[in-house]
Amino acid sequence: MTSRRLFLSTILAGLTVPALARAALSGAQQAAVDRVTDWMKGLKTLSATFVQIAPSGALTTGRLWIQRPGEMRMQYDPPANILLVTTDWRLVFYDGTTKQVNYIPVAQTPLGFLLARNPDFGDEVLIRDVEVTGGEIRITAFSKGNEDQGSVQLVFAEKPVELRRWTVFDPGGTKTVVTLSDVRTNQDIDQELFVWRDPQLFGYPDLD
Repeated sequence: MTSRRLFLSTILAGLTVPALARAALSGAQQAAVDRVTDWMKGLKTLSATFVQIAPSGALTTGRLWIQRPGEMRMQYDPPANILLVTTDWRLVFYDGTTKQVNYIPVAQTPLGFLLARNPDFGDEVLIRDVEVTGGEIRITAFSKGNEDQGSVQLVFAEKPVELRRWTVFDPGGTKTVVTLSDVRTNQDIDQELFVWRDPQLFGYPDLD
């Protein structure tokens, strides 16, 4: 599989499983979901480093920046040479190896929910399962109406609530895990990070 196909399948897999899988939540599960939703509504910015584990076991690393609503930058370290930037509610996917650029609606990505202005579960994004265990809240979610795609599990620290990692499951059941570290929230972020400029012409901005 080429790097472009690998990263597109990893990042852009849909949030979908059969609609019949929608969970009936207990009171404790709903309370956990409400805590996560409240945290997300109060989240203005997030920055972190990440490690991604592909289905093959291959590791890649990089940096993540989120500014809610609607803005994100995910920049992979060499040799991956992959860059994702959301702008105007579209995601720009740049593969530096092939010099190709793809544009995808943010709502069609696993991170669409995290970037939404109103991050409530219920209408388009539904819950398959909620686990509260080991100091974590794990929410498996999918989008309504697309039965032939995968799903995503968002994992949050319980006390205090904080995003730790997400796992994308493809329709065949294989998974890709992205784990965050050095997470910083509600701090100023350079706005240039969320402006799409072709690295072939402008290079990469200083990340320090």
